[in-house]
Amino acid sequence: QPTLVKHTYNLKVKELPARIKFVYIGSLYEKKKIYELIASFQKINNSSDLNFSLNIFGDGNKEYIDSLVNFTKTKCMDFIKFDIGYVDNTPSLLSEFDVLITGSLNEGFGRIVVEAIKSNVIVVAPKSGAFSELSSSIIFYNSDDWNDFSDKIHSIRGRGVDVVKARIKCE
Repeated sequence: QPTLVKHTYNLKVKELPARIKFVYIGSLYEKKKIYELIASFQKINNSSDLNFSLNIFGDGNKEYIDSLVNFTKTKCMDFIKFDIGYVDNTPSLLSEFDVLITGSLNEGFGRIVVEAIKSNVIVVAPKSGAFSELSSSIIFYNSDDWNDFSDKIHSIRGRGVDVVKARIKCE
């Protein structure tokens, strides 16, 4: 039976730059709550001096993706960029970003979250699925509470995070 073994390294995430680079990597479907993530970043952009960019990588439902792209265009959200298609070599891609965000309310096991933790990238995720058992270094927001999500995004400015690396050990 596989068991999760946690190792605390007490490393600090690199100091965040003046312009924080957020990233979402994964499937682009309604259940992943991408629209809600984008709308939250629009509110953050309109109501604070937080300097950031958001890159969204992935593939999924074409109509949903088109609606997301059109929403960002009509609201003049030039700080959001899309790269549609299958993502290969996620560790290399993650190294270009500061913070991974997720929005799915029902994630069985988020491999991308494990890869982000391993790459020393800050993770902001909902309190749902297996995320809470994965690492104590994840910044959690209350599931489907987008005001709490915004608060957590604001809270990362200028902070370091203790990193807990996790690995699966088969005995």
